[in-house]
Amino acid sequence: MQSIPYENLDIHLGREIRIDIDSLVSKLVDGRRGGYCYEHNLLFATVLENLGFSVTRLLGRVRLGDPVNPRPATHMVLFVGGTAPGSHAERVVVDVGFGSATPLGPVPLDGAATYGAWTWSTARLVAPEGEEVWAMRVNDVLLYTFSEEPRHPIDYVTPNHFSSTHPMSVFVQAPTVQRSEDRRQLTLHGTDLTERRPDASMTVTPVDPDDYGALLHDTFHLDLPPDDLGALVRALRA
Repeated sequence: MQSIPYENLDIHLGREIRIDIDSLVSKLVDGRRGGYCYEHNLLFATVLENLGFSVTRLLGRVRLGDPVNPRPATHMVLFVGGTAPGSHAERVVVDVGFGSATPLGPVPLDGAATYGAWTWSTARLVAPEGEEVWAMRVNDVLLYTFSEEPRHPIDYVTPNHFSSTHPMSVFVQAPTVQRSEDRRQLTLHGTDLTERRPDASMTVTPVDPDDYGALLHDTFHLDLPPDDLGALVRALRA
């Protein structure tokens, strides 16, 4: 969480988001870039499995900002531990790819975990679509819901294509970089920097495109090649 940024900048540089493991290692590890949920969680799932953990890949629906109207099932999340169906006590939810609200550690099923000034929790509920699902919250804010149906790496190809190319996707609408910290959640969306705090207060600060590179470096620990930074700055000005 502290080493690999959450960002969608390649989408706005006209590049395909590739989610095979070789591409993920090349971009996120060797290239010291970031990514969004499929990139983060597919890479981390592979790391966990190579360390001997049992990992189940899942898919959920983002509810943040609109808990009622259904959106496509496009968020990847992980169960770690436990192999017996219904053995909830042995499993924890691990998610390293939900932007500024990403849990800073494992979250128990039907329980809560506190990291810094934030508390993440999971509980069962009936979704607006009528199905029983797990819900992830931070403090009192509903983030997303997800089912227990196991998914495979190939199952993320279609939602990844939607997320990175479809005009309805929030990732296509503006360059975004996010970071989750102990006492603040930071979101750079276009030229607005939003800081959310545990008491639910927030501030929004306009960013001059000329300051974009310094902000990426100082706040999000992300350095872009000069040509990429120049292309993004031109896009933000436009």
